[in-house]
Amino acid sequence: MCRKIISIIIVSLLLVSAFSMSAQGVLRMKKGTASYGSPVIDGVMDDCYKNSSELIVEFMSSMNNNATEDDLPNRATGKARLCWDETALYLYIDVKDPTPVTWLDAFGSDAVEFTCDFDSLGDGTYGDNGIFVVTLPYARTVGKPELERQWPDLGTAHQDWLMERPDGEWPVQCVIKADGYTIELKVPLNDAVKAMMKPGFTFGFQISLLDDIDDNNQRDIKSSWGESTDDISAGGWSNSDSNDEITLIEAPPAPVAPEPEPEPDIVQSEEPVATAAPAAPAPAVPSVPETGDTSIIIIAAIMITAAAGVVIFRRKTEVK
Repeated sequence: MCRKIISIIIVSLLLVSAFSMSAQGVLRMKKGTASYGSPVIDGVMDDCYKNSSELIVEFMSSMNNNATEDDLPNRATGKARLCWDETALYLYIDVKDPTPVTWLDAFGSDAVEFTCDFDSLGDGTYGDNGIFVVTLPYARTVGKPELERQWPDLGTAHQDWLMERPDGEWPVQCVIKADGYTIELKVPLNDAVKAMMKPGFTFGFQISLLDDIDDNNQRDIKSSWGESTDDISAGGWSNSDSNDEITLIEAPPAPVAPEPEPEPDIVQSEEPVATAAPAAPAPAVPSVPETGDTSIIIIAAIMITAAAGVVIFRRKTEVK
């Protein structure tokens, strides 16, 4: 009996262990890629982004305050892409937002937030290289949208280092459109993270949209790229281990221009080439004597002959 009880306990422990490992495996559900490239930060998507995965930010991860399901059609949704190089991470997101706000507050207004866990400890916390970024597209200035950035302190080495960077090292650009906005930004990396940035490197990532639908400085809906599982949230600054994954990939090779096709060889025709027949000789034209000096000679000869005949006739007459 004791052996059976021990066997049942062992089997149960194995099943619990397997279930626990399986649960941990589903914490990171979605996987994307970031292509190599150094885009220009101007709020317009460069071609290098197109080689990366498109991250659809539309999963309704939380609903707060007075928001109801009737507000879901009016919530902000977006499409994001990432690029990377040896010095920085680049983010571009195109957001559709039917309800822009006039308030400006990091957690109560419309905002884009994302987390990068470059050094996960595997227990839901950041290592020394985690960052959390909140970017606000709208400002109080009427007629001229401004972009403000807030970087809540996580106390990580990378976060502290990043907070000390001058604005020129992490430029951000926002373009306000009739149906929403685009945001593009560059996140510089400290030396520890730079050493990790190679094709094949994978890090935890999550991006979300905060949406104040009724413009009362209270966040109503949060939409994310990742999706929640059971009691696990869709990731964020407080639970980075539940973030999804981005893998760095190389830029695709440059297209090779096709070689020009060789010109076809000119083949000489074997058929005889027709030649023009020689022209027939012109018929001989009989020469016509000229009538100038020749006629005078003939007349003179006739006169001399006649004169000679007269002289001979006279001599014969005198002899008789």
